[in-house]
Amino acid sequence: MKDDFKLRPYQQRDIMAWIKTGYRGAWFWDPGLGKTFAGSYCARNMLRKKIIRKVFISGPAAAIPTWYNFLIKTMQIPENYIFNFCDPKHELRGYSGEMFILCNYEKLPQPPNKKKKKTKLTQVATSDGKFRMTSRAVVDNRKERIFPMDIDLWILDESHKAKSYTSIAYLFFKRTIKPEDKLLLMTGTPFPNRLIDSFAQMDLIHPGVLGKNISAFRKNYCVEVKKQFNIWRVLPEKSSYIESVIARYAWFKSAEVYLDIPDLTYSDLIYTPTDAQEAFIKDCSKGIVSVEEKSRKMLLKTPEIGFMIGQQALSGYVDMTVTPKDKLVDKIHIEREFSMAPKMDVTEMFLESLGGKKVIIWIYFKETARRVGEHLASLGYKVDVFTSKTKKNLEKRILKFTQGDVQILVSHPAIIGIAMNYFTPIQYMLWYELTWDWGAYHQCVTRIYRSGQRNPTFCYHLLGHDFEEKQVSALKNKQDVHEVLSGNDPTNQRRNDEH
Repeated sequence: MKDDFKLRPYQQRDIMAWIKTGYRGAWFWDPGLGKTFAGSYCARNMLRKKIIRKVFISGPAAAIPTWYNFLIKTMQIPENYIFNFCDPKHELRGYSGEMFILCNYEKLPQPPNKKKKKTKLTQVATSDGKFRMTSRAVVDNRKERIFPMDIDLWILDESHKAKSYTSIAYLFFKRTIKPEDKLLLMTGTPFPNRLIDSFAQMDLIHPGVLGKNISAFRKNYCVEVKKQFNIWRVLPEKSSYIESVIARYAWFKSAEVYLDIPDLTYSDLIYTPTDAQEAFIKDCSKGIVSVEEKSRKMLLKTPEIGFMIGQQALSGYVDMTVTPKDKLVDKIHIEREFSMAPKMDVTEMFLESLGGKKVIIWIYFKETARRVGEHLASLGYKVDVFTSKTKKNLEKRILKFTQGDVQILVSHPAIIGIAMNYFTPIQYMLWYELTWDWGAYHQCVTRIYRSGQRNPTFCYHLLGHDFEEKQVSALKNKQDVHEVLSGNDPTNQRRNDEH
């Protein structure tokens, strides 16, 4: 059967580079550059030439249907050659020797014999007024699955999901992938200037190349810059060696270099928080929940917790439970109502200025998404809202937005911000609530700024507080938001698109 498609020159070059390393490496290509196409092409041809017998493909839940359809429709793989662990029908009948095995990261089993077990703490007051803490192990609900062990090629799509040395994905693949197996990591969110994030992915490709474990890596290459936040940074004199290791096994591609895409413009929309919002955030930064609850201390020294509470307050409603770090007091539930007007007034003016053009609005908290969706619908806009509990019929609803009469799509970044290739008809997006994860931010922006986009694209941020300004500055400059919010601007060298 003759193929009716061709590889692009940069795809051919990186495939050859991967082969020369002994089939162990990573493609860090921007979204839209055809990683899925090139990866599935390699797997199919290697099977045809009998270089391999079985392929295991893992990725986020949203990416698995893309792989399944791509293998069947584009690569013309017979459906009965594919076993999908994400499909209840497949899981029910059981694995029976198919050539392609698909599984999302969320379905990977917990590694056995974990040194640290999850625990729940209970506090009991003693007669002298002190607390005695007891703990018990938490039962893990993750279902154990029997995976085939005769895998020859492992493909980890969006491999940044395994960049943490404590992640389920890293721990599973670390103990499962054999030294002789072939391995291809692919992601559109590489570590741009955070060399500290390179350990897990490089360790999967070449075990021990940066140290036998994370402790050895930190001891030999890093310095702890913020102990209370567990923030580490690569020593400047060690960065060149780490970059040489990465260059040996990974290849970077930038969409701006390899694709002819119209310009992307970033803009900030400024709003003014109310006095009540400013006062609440100021009190929280001091560890005080509210004026009425000064005796109830809450530790907000972890940057993301302070950001989450402040972000909710600026959006109009705080609903969050916080466990103090000292664990000597009960969990504190914070619930506060604020005005939505500061953000919403600017949002309304922004939508009016678009003249009916469609827009994606990114919102982090589901209660904010619900309120914003209802308010915009009351103004006459046709709105669809995706949250963790309202994401059924994903593909059909997205098509109603891109091709139908839905004008505004409201979503959490994790739901449609990755592995979704439908949004090139859209030119505008608005960050109503920002994320602190550069990878998530980058993936969301590249939903519209990617191959197939024929018009200029625009990314807007709502900014009203200094931590939002620091946050968006860090995201634009590919810096670590945790460090910036905690007052430690990263100084690691900026990575080039290609080595």
